[in-house]
Amino acid sequence: MGVGVIDSDAPGSYSKKIMKKLSCKDLGSADCNFVATGATNEEVQQKMFAHAAKDHPEKMATMTPGQIQQSAQLMKRLLDAQE
Repeated sequence: MGVGVIDSDAPGSYSKKIMKKLSCKDLGSADCNFVATGATNEEVQQKMFAHAAKDHPEKMATMTPGQIQQSAQLMKRLLDAQE
């Protein structure tokens, strides 16, 4: 489940925004403790792919476009479940 954050858009007006999060462990990488957070699925997915490119280039280099798409779909399902 996402983490609730109180956000003030106007004085005296508060809305609760849900921060989404996803970890490498959620995607099957048991030895990585990275966690991406963000307000939207897209923000979290971008952070996860940037992390993967930087810290797991050997894994990314062996993935086919289809596998990358499957990873994106898995991320979306996991993030959607946090709503």
